Amino acid sequence: MKKYKHKKTDIIKKTGDVVEFAPKLNKYFGHEIKISPQIVENSNDWELVKEEKYIVVRYKDSAGNEYYRKGNGKFTINLQYEYEEDKLINRDLSIQTIRRLSDDVNFSVGDKVVWDWKDSALPYFTINKFFYNENELSFGTKQGSDFKLSKMLLSHYKPLPKYRSDDGYNIYEDDEFHIVHKDKFSVIEGCKYPVSDSNLWLIFKRKDKLDEYIWLNKPCLSINDVGKVYVTANRKNPRRDSGWEKQTEQLINIVMKKINK
Repeated sequence: MKKYKHKKTDIIKKTGDVVEFAPKLNKYFGHEIKISPQIVENSNDWELVKEEKYIVVRYKDSAGNEYYRKGNGKFTINLQYEYEEDKLINRDLSIQTIRRLSDDVNFSVGDKVVWDWKDSALPYFTINKFFYNENELSFGTKQGSDFKLSKMLLSHYKPLPKYRSDDGYNIYEDDEFHIVHKDKFSVIEGCKYPVSDSNLWLIFKRKDKLDEYIWLNKPCLSINDVGKVYVTANRKNPRRDSGWEKQTEQLINIVMKKINK
């Protein structure tokens, strides 16, 4: 449905079976009036309003100050001052963030984005600027190409994980993780490179989970070892002392076996 603005009153109305004028416009004409869409579309008193698909929600100036769009459409710095957007356009400001109105999704400088462009062999493009091209919002990419936003439907790039860690997390490109050797229990922290032989190494995203695994499984008197003996010793025995004696013997046997490995 198209929108039209009355040139003398700035009243904006959508086309339909009839156009009902708001009180301000009725007052202008002196009485309540209805008019057909055909007259609106062909009248010099009305102009077609171009629908915006994107709006700017954040600017930045050369000093690093950022201007954010408020709910009333005005821009503010630290909630202290308000500016109309047309007053900002003439300043030396760079557009940092835009919003697509159809789904309220924001896109910012530095974001990795994709769209349906089958000729590209690149997995994503990185936005490095926004600008107006023939009064239309456009963006440039780190890869050196410029595009009009109206020509494509952008989406944020969502990479596939490189690994699934043994503590249950997805590991993506540039994520740091920790690995521990299954047999030797040697540890490498802060890895970013591929694991050469995943059969010999376990991957952990969280350091506390790595430590917990080592405590429970490293060849020494581990928590699991003590737990096994504890369960055995606390089973019902004819004599109380015999249970503790058996517990002591089992602990000594486990320690000796692991020392002799």
